[in-house]
Amino acid sequence: MHECARRHYNYIAINTLHMKRILLLNGENVQTICVARSLRQDGNYVIVFANSKVSSGYVSRYNNEKHIAPD
Repeated sequence: MHECARRHYNYIAINTLHMKRILLLNGENVQTICVARSLRQDGNYVIVFANSKVSSGYVSRYNNEKHIAPD
């Protein structure tokens, strides 16, 4: 493996060990997008629960995972 690629791979592996998992329960609000973006930029793993697939938090690109929660 190329030295530059190896350094990049080690950085990602080290970074994922210290990543916090954040669960956002109210995925229907518009504020969920702002919060998810901020948390993701800080290096956190963002999980969103929403009531439907058309809610703004569910379709956000800043989520690592998204789930449909029962009512």
